[in-house]
This record gives sequence, structure tokens and C-alpha cells, in this order.
Amino acid sequence: MSFSNPHQLIERENTFNIHKKLLTVHSNDRDTKHYSNSNEFSIKCPTAYTNIQSIIINDFSIPLPIYNFSDKLFNTKFIIKIVNRQNITYSITIPSGHYTPTSLAKILQEIINKKISPLYKFKIYFNILKSKFFIFSNVVFTIHNYTEFACNISFVNTGLLYHIGFNSTLLNFTESKMDTINHTKHYNYIDVSSVSICNYTYVYEADNMYRFLNNEPIYMEIDKLNIYDELNPHPSGSNNVHNNFSNSSVNTAFLKIPVSIYNQTMSRQYNNVISFNPPISRLNTLQFKFRYHDGRLVDFNNQDMNFTLEFIQLRGEIPQHINIRMPIYK
Repeated sequence: MSFSNPHQLIERENTFNIHKKLLTVHSNDRDTKHYSNSNEFSIKCPTAYTNIQSIIINDFSIPLPIYNFSDKLFNTKFIIKIVNRQNITYSITIPSGHYTPTSLAKILQEIINKKISPLYKFKIYFNILKSKFFIFSNVVFTIHNYTEFACNISFVNTGLLYHIGFNSTLLNFTESKMDTINHTKHYNYIDVSSVSICNYTYVYEADNMYRFLNNEPIYMEIDKLNIYDELNPHPSGSNNVHNNFSNSSVNTAFLKIPVSIYNQTMSRQYNNVISFNPPISRLNTLQFKFRYHDGRLVDFNNQDMNFTLEFIQLRGEIPQHINIRMPIYK
């Protein structure tokens, strides 16, 4: 109340209305001169978006198939060493592509037998019951990770051997042990006949089921807008017995894309509504990255992916008090 003014002052209320803008993004929209691969790129928005209260991923489409073995994923190579007087070493490389366990076993067997001396025979077999790979041979051999890239990267799950189930490390060896073929242990599989492996004496059995990357979710990063916190895989050097609480990263991803929605329209049931308080004052550019949990970028083979971003903006509203007088007709 103002004592010098007989009229009461009405305090203005700050009122806002909601304004929605949709931005459709294709990886083909990127500047290919600076971003040669579709798994990481930046765009300039058609207009500056201001006072953003929330961002929603409205839909998402990822092309299939996605390469699960690729030079970019560091999992196409390993080494076979024939243990004899000469100790000959062979580097085995498979072409990049999307593999099933059966097709991978077939291509590995063809490449190994083509590259190694005809005196030595190898059979790569995928057992459906155990979901494991077996490497049979008529000669004593060892298998090793390919270490050309190991010393220059920080990824954990590198190497073809790891992805087909062997306990391999970044070092140039595998912890798996060779075994002599045992009739009770190896001949009694339902889908393995004695005829198919009767000419082989030695075998490596994978320690675990296969770990192809097509079974992993994809993490989408948007620079400066990430809200996911993550624990880094395979911690070491922790003082804790069961958990390593120092092995974590904050604000690492904007969205986690489950495997089940690859190449499908994603709805909001995945809790992909991201709110900001205070609102983002201005947004001109967006930078995206698509990776796996261990940090390796997804190999889309430069296929086009697309998604829609929904921006919810707050706009100040000036209240309007309008008195409408109707004319009187006589």
C-alpha cells in the first residue's frame, strides 16, 4: 500500500507460457570434411534456442546391421603361434563386418587354414549349447592378443579373443589353456560328431560365452548437456574389497539406447526427458558422440542415423486485461 497514492499497487506476477520446438537431426547433416564418421559430429542449429527448460529425445532410428567386428573397434586381429622348433607366428585378421557366431567361426577357419601351412589343420567351432567357441588343431599352438594398438589406447575389452569368450588381456597373451581332446569331454556334444574332429588332437575352449558388441547398449553424448553418471568397467587398484567407489565418472552421457530399440521409433517410456534448472539461456550448436560403455565409438559404417530433439522453452508472458464492451442495438 502506498500512503502517498490512494490507489493500491498491484504487484506484477511473473508468468510464462510453454513453447515447443522440434529439431530433426540426421548424421548426414554433418560436415564430412571435419567429421568423417557418423559416430561423432557437430551441427549448427537452424536458429538459436533460448530459455530451454527441458530437452526430449522424441524418436530415434539406428540403421542395422551395426558392425560388431571392425578395425575401429580393435577386435579384428589376433596371433597364432605354432609351438615347434621354429615357433612360427601368424597374424590373423578378419574383415570388418556384422557377424553371427556361426559366420564368425566359418570365416576364422577359412582365413586360418589359408594363411597357415597346409601341414597344420585348424577347425573353429561354435557350440550352440554352451554358446562357446572351440579352436581345434593337429599341432600344439598358443593364441595371443594382437598388441599393435594396445599400448596406445585405454580401452579394456580389446582384441578378437576377448569377444569370442577368451580371458584375454591387453598384453600379448591369453590366460586360456590348451587341452588335449578328450572323447568324453569333447565328443559328446549333441551337435559335434566324432567324424568332424577325429583328425585333431588339441583344443582351446573359450573360458566364457561370446561377448559380441551387438549385445551392448549404445550411449549417446551431447556435449555440455550430459546427465548420466557411470562406473568405469573393470576397476583395479581399489582399496575396497567388493566395490571401487573411486572408479566413476559423472555427466558422461545424455541417453542410453537399449539394444531392443535399434532401428525402431523410441517413445518417451525410456525416461529421456531432461530438465534444466535454471533453464539453458541459449543454445546454438550441438555436438554428438555415440559409443559403448568401455569408450569405443560405435561403427555405423557411415550409415545415416536420425533422431528428433524436442526443446521446451519458457517465454515470458505480459498479462493483458481487456474489457470488451458490446454495442447496444436498438
